[in-house]
Amino acid sequence: MAERPSTPYRPSAAERAERRTFEALLALPKSARKRAAGRPHVVDGGALDPDIATGLKVLGRVGGKELDERTVDDARTALAAESWMFAGEPADVASVEQVTIDGAAQR
Repeated sequence: MAERPSTPYRPSAAERAERRTFEALLALPKSARKRAAGRPHVVDGGALDPDIATGLKVLGRVGGKELDERTVDDARTALAAESWMFAGEPADVASVEQVTIDGAAQR
């Protein structure tokens, strides 16, 4: 299969500022992070981690279309931006290859 070139994500100045704000929130003491996250989101008796809840709030404020409302290329760009927001600069990889695996999983 042919390799697809991997273009590194280049964040805007506004995205860099948002990331610094998010990093500052995560550097706060745990009690302050819990207050920033707000009331815990509970599903099936499990509460969402306060840092994840804060991150979702940050994403919610950024706005934009949902992934299923975007073109494939635009959705990939949005995912790259969100990944960068939470994880920072991506690790270097030797290569990227798209593969197709035939058949159902065996149990």
